[in-house]
Amino acid sequence: MPDAAYAHRRLQGQSRLDRTLSLFTEVHAGEAVTAVLMLVNILLLLCCYSIIKTVREPLILLGGGAEVRSYAAAGQALLLMGFVPLYSWFASRVDRVKLLVGGSLFFIICIELFATAVAAHVPYVGVAFFIWVGIFNMSLVAQFWSFANDLYRQEAGDRLFPVIAMGMTAGAPLGSIVAARLFGLGIAPQAILQISAALLAVSALLYLLINSREANRTGSQAVALPAGGGFGLVLRSPYLRLIAVLIVLLNVVNMTGEYIVARLLTIHVKELALLNPAFNAQAFIGAFSGNYQFWVNVTAFLLQAFVTSRLVKHRGLRGALLVLPLVALGGYTIIAAGVSFSVVRWIKTTENAVDYSIMNTARQLLWLPRTREEKYKAKQAIDTFFVRVGDLVSAAAVYVGTSVLHFNVNQFAMGNIVLTLVWLGVALMILQPRRLFTVQMSRGLATAAATVLIVVLCAGAAFAQSGREQELAEQRAKKATQLHPYEPTRLEREMERLDRVLSTERSAYLFMGSALEGGGLTLGPGYRTRYADTGTFEAHAGWSVRNYRTANAAFGLPAFARGRIHVEMSGNWIEAPSVAFYGLGNESLKGDRGGFFYRGTTVGVSSNLQAAKFFAVGGGVDYMDFASRSADTAVPSVLNPSYRRASAFAQVDTRTSPDYSRKGGLYRLDWSSYDQTNEGRNNFRRVDAEVQQYVPLLRENWVIALRALASSTSTGADQNVPYFLMPELGGTQLLRGYPSWRFRDRDRLLLTAEYRWTAGPFVDMAAFVDAGKVAHRNADLNLRGLKTSHGLEFSLHTPTRTIARIEIARSREATTLSLSFNPSF
Repeated sequence: MPDAAYAHRRLQGQSRLDRTLSLFTEVHAGEAVTAVLMLVNILLLLCCYSIIKTVREPLILLGGGAEVRSYAAAGQALLLMGFVPLYSWFASRVDRVKLLVGGSLFFIICIELFATAVAAHVPYVGVAFFIWVGIFNMSLVAQFWSFANDLYRQEAGDRLFPVIAMGMTAGAPLGSIVAARLFGLGIAPQAILQISAALLAVSALLYLLINSREANRTGSQAVALPAGGGFGLVLRSPYLRLIAVLIVLLNVVNMTGEYIVARLLTIHVKELALLNPAFNAQAFIGAFSGNYQFWVNVTAFLLQAFVTSRLVKHRGLRGALLVLPLVALGGYTIIAAGVSFSVVRWIKTTENAVDYSIMNTARQLLWLPRTREEKYKAKQAIDTFFVRVGDLVSAAAVYVGTSVLHFNVNQFAMGNIVLTLVWLGVALMILQPRRLFTVQMSRGLATAAATVLIVVLCAGAAFAQSGREQELAEQRAKKATQLHPYEPTRLEREMERLDRVLSTERSAYLFMGSALEGGGLTLGPGYRTRYADTGTFEAHAGWSVRNYRTANAAFGLPAFARGRIHVEMSGNWIEAPSVAFYGLGNESLKGDRGGFFYRGTTVGVSSNLQAAKFFAVGGGVDYMDFASRSADTAVPSVLNPSYRRASAFAQVDTRTSPDYSRKGGLYRLDWSSYDQTNEGRNNFRRVDAEVQQYVPLLRENWVIALRALASSTSTGADQNVPYFLMPELGGTQLLRGYPSWRFRDRDRLLLTAEYRWTAGPFVDMAAFVDAGKVAHRNADLNLRGLKTSHGLEFSLHTPTRTIARIEIARSREATTLSLSFNPSF
């Protein structure tokens, strides 16, 4: 009961924005507005930096070359030794808002000066600009997180920092895309700098807005900080010294890992050039770098959006701080053992993604319990100077390793293993400074190494199998060139043309289908496109003849692991003014029909691994929000649950096509866990099992099609399954001859048999029998009391899809005539 009372107080007074942000983390009433403003602010700052960074590269390379670029990196660390005390001096003389806005204005003035110098072709401006950018990006980001740590108490920061950091994860790639487009349009560097200055000005305004909002809400004003320097604070505090050492170690390990990838890439390119004299090494390296960064950014954003907040909630700072060193330890252990370049690439992708998401959040959480002076001054020192020290130590280590010790890749990886062990020790000292951690650390290291090793071994087997399949495909293609082509008939050519028309992915198209069972024909605009060969984006909206409305969007990432792994992010919204409800149970009466308003919103991510030709597994996480209301006494008046749904599936699919098949079968098992995230007792689990089997007779002129579908839900004590999420029967695919949603209950059984025959080259007819029932208990799913129907079906199809299907079905309650645009199963 105390937990329920706490949840009620937390949810009471929540706005719609609070509830929306609750999809990603726990949000209390009134917190969402400030959190979103903070998210937008850090997104703008990272966009601004990414644009400036893109301008920086041609200026330094054209104005001094790669060698000067390396020397300039060392100059950044020297200049920071003067910048950090200057920042501390300024922070001691102004209040918080003046510090934030003053820092932003200082950098805006610098941008304008550099823009003028670039336009005037001032000598060596590229070198000065490079050094300045190294201070600019770290200082502004450190200042932002200092403000965030000052703004939130530890409990609120633990909950909200992972969401705010989503803006940081998304801002960098977004800014790079914007900068690339601007350069592609031929806009001059000094003009692009004006855009970054404008973004920085908007960020300063956001600081004013957030500060004013929080000052009015809390009734307190943040005054100037005491006198003192950032370096002194770090050196006097054992806790801050450990953070500084941790940051240096993190950067050394990461930068050395980047050197390993670059060295292996160089070797790989040389090998390809030897095999093919016409090989374009520059194009290959550019394509690899773009793809590499793309997957790092995508993975980092997914981890930030869906993993970080939950990890912090359930494992606290410990879980977030130890993930990256454990991943790095397992990864470099595998690299030291000797693996291919492709495996190293994915290990480093994982490491960077965890660094940019989970570890970045953990670094900010470390400062929540510290004083205001430490949050602004010491954090500025550690997040700027000590980060650059890590870069310099890594550069020195690479130089000594290559020029003096002549290390190979495996030996560099072993060096990183040693550094990562020290890194783990420092992290555990930060978390538990007075406790021994030898046993706990050794268990974590063994688990990480074993887990990563299993993953890599599986990936290696998948890559090897994919390469063999590609070789066989090339052999078949070569053989096919020697065969005489088959000449199709006129009717076959027309149907093939129709199939191509239906299969062609036009960017803009007319969506035609169903918004929700029982809603009738739905029409609306749609848009789809492809990118990066196998990446997809599709969105459509629809309005049905019964006033049902829907909007859907799906973003499919490019397939990887030789096309075996697919990841998709999707969103769905549906609103139906009146959905049929006949009551619960197998003996509900047709005359008791009522209706309820229904609205559902779902966003989530799913993945699919094609482990073998016919075998696939996958899963996903969805965040769902429902609203329903009714004036009928048989239906609960208001029921508005929100869920976090985890799902998994496994299937064997030997059908020729999901949309039309005459042989093969489908054997699929789905599991879903609906965990309610708002107040209520509606947690449940659901399992769906389906079997389809097609038995061809006489060269597939006749087909016996069989289907069995079973669904079961389970709940804990005092928990319920919302009526609109219960398994149902009725409609055009589930127990034909009965209206949509005719039967609902916790469990369901459906059996279908069809006898199909060919009435023409692309016309099928079928006689079918359906039988099914719903039950409140799984034990009642037997063959007694089945509801049955039978009928005839006429379908028009191409070799791979069903174009239209007309059915007449007869049951004890009615005779129905229906038109559908998908197969019965």
